[in-house]
Amino acid sequence: MKTCSLCHQEKPRSDFLKHPETSDNLGSWCKFCRCEYMRQYRQSAHGRERITEGKRRYKKTEKCREAQRRYRENRPLRYAARMAVTVAIQTKEIPPASDLSCFCGAPAAEYHHRDYAKPLEVDPLCTACHYEIHRIVKGA
Repeated sequence: MKTCSLCHQEKPRSDFLKHPETSDNLGSWCKFCRCEYMRQYRQSAHGRERITEGKRRYKKTEKCREAQRRYRENRPLRYAARMAVTVAIQTKEIPPASDLSCFCGAPAAEYHHRDYAKPLEVDPLCTACHYEIHRIVKGA
């Protein structure tokens, strides 16, 4: 058992993240407190700024370019469908998803391909519905 230095509750050692620089090799905050702290930090202006800057730096790295190349090689049909939609939006064949509504009534944020072989047959969805559709499909 170990006591969290933030919430002061005694919890099992499995409720703490590993930290190699401490004497017991565990962090001082429990996983719940750490998660809550990070959630609030990511929502703060400073946190959003740091995350955006980190993403910007990562996109300039060779590691990112290699990951993008692997994505294109491993998913050629998906990549081609996404590019077809991007070009269709740029040439105004289809409106941006943000101009449309999701079937739930919320503003759409992205397009969903039911079949990558039909690249322009897409459904406008909000992020929550798109996530839910993919969660259901993966579970099936």
